[in-house]
Amino acid sequence: MGRHISAEVSSDSSTHSGFHASYEFKCDNLAQFNSVIVTLFERFPGIHGIAVQWISSGHQGAELLTGKDNKLQMK
Repeated sequence: MGRHISAEVSSDSSTHSGFHASYEFKCDNLAQFNSVIVTLFERFPGIHGIAVQWISSGHQGAELLTGKDNKLQMK
């Protein structure tokens, strides 16, 4: 069993650009898998924000990540 993360990214530039990404994490102990730190902002400083929706067995959530707040809490 894993956690599935889906993200939409938009740019802060004068022309809109974006992409969709889907990630699936599988681990033996899901109780210890509580967060993900997204480093995409460091590599691409023009990214303004990432709208994240996540689902796992029994839990779901949504967050807007930014360069200053790039840690996705999954509990």
